Amino acid sequence: MAKRSFPTAMLGALVLGLLGVEGRASAGEPSRVKLVYARGAGAEKCPDEETLRNGVSGRLGRDPFDDHAERTVIARVSRARRTLRTRIEVRDASGELAGERELSSQGKDCAELAAATELAIAIAIDPLGAMEPKPPRPIVIKEEPPPAPPPPPPRVEVLVAAPAPPPPPPPRLHLSIYANGGAIVAFGAEPDLSQGGRVLVGVRHDAVSIGVDARMDAAASQAVGPGSIRASLVLGSVVPCVHHRVFAGCAILGVGALRSEGRSFEESRTSSTPVFVTGGRVALEIPLHGVLSLNFHGDVLVPLSQTVAQVNQSEVWRSPSVSGAVGFGLGVHIP
Repeated sequence: MAKRSFPTAMLGALVLGLLGVEGRASAGEPSRVKLVYARGAGAEKCPDEETLRNGVSGRLGRDPFDDHAERTVIARVSRARRTLRTRIEVRDASGELAGERELSSQGKDCAELAAATELAIAIAIDPLGAMEPKPPRPIVIKEEPPPAPPPPPPRVEVLVAAPAPPPPPPPRLHLSIYANGGAIVAFGAEPDLSQGGRVLVGVRHDAVSIGVDARMDAAASQAVGPGSIRASLVLGSVVPCVHHRVFAGCAILGVGALRSEGRSFEESRTSSTPVFVTGGRVALEIPLHGVLSLNFHGDVLVPLSQTVAQVNQSEVWRSPSVSGAVGFGLGVHIP
C-alpha cells in the first residue's frame, strides 16, 4: 500500500481547528507555547522531543517554546498495527481544550508523519510564520580529522633478572657475662648451723643462663661427750637457670668434700668425705644502679650419699637427707 500524503486542504482544516484561540493572541508579540511530547509503544523510532523542537523552530525561524508559557501544545505519537498516529491538542492557560487534531500514516517509517507533525504544530503556534518561505538551511560539512598515524612498533625489552642478594648472615649469639656472690647460712650439711660464702660466674642469653658456683662453709661443731665434732664443706656446682623479670629458677648439680675432725678425744682423727648433691635454687635479682644488682637466693640440696661420724665406733652424727642454704649478696651483669 502506498504511503499516505497530507494534502493542503487537510492542513488548512487543521489550521482552522487548532487556531480557534489564536486570534486572541497579540499581533505584535510572537506566540510562545509549552510543548509536551510523548512516544508510545511501537513509535520508538519516531523523532525524539529535541528533534521535534528543532524541526518546528526551523519552520518558524525562531524558538517558540517556553516551559512557562500559558498555552500548551501536547503531541502524542502511537502505533496501532500498521498505522502511525499523532494526536495534537492545544490547551489554554486554564488547561481547557482549545483545539485538537489527529494525523495518521501507514508508512513503514515515521518520516512522513514527523514532517506533518512539525508543520501542524508550527501552524498551531504561528500560522503566518509557518507559511512564510524560509531560507535553506546551510549545509554543514563535517571535516573528518586526518587518520592518526600508526602506532610505533612495540618496544621489546629484555629484562635481565638481577642477581639475588646474598642471604643475610645468621644472627650472632649474644652472650652476656654475670657474676654474683655473698654470704650464706647453711643448715643440714654440717653438725650445726654454719656460715659461709659463695661466688657464681656464668653467661646468659636472653632468659637462659648457666654458671659455675663455688661454696665454702665455715666449720660448725657439735659437742659429743668430753669432746666435739667439727665439719666444714667445700662444694662446686653447675647451675643452669631460667629467668623471668627479676626472678630465676635454677637447677644445682654439685660435687665437693666434707672435712670432719674430732677434738678432745683419746683418738682424734681428721677425714675428708666426697659429697655429691643435686637440688634447686630460687633467686631474686633487684637492679640497683647500672650493672649492679642485689641478690637473694634459697637452695634446697639432696645428698646422693650420707656422711656418718663415729666416736669409739659409735655413731654420733649422720648428715640428713635434705640440706639447705639461704644467702644474699651483690651481682654484676656485663651486657
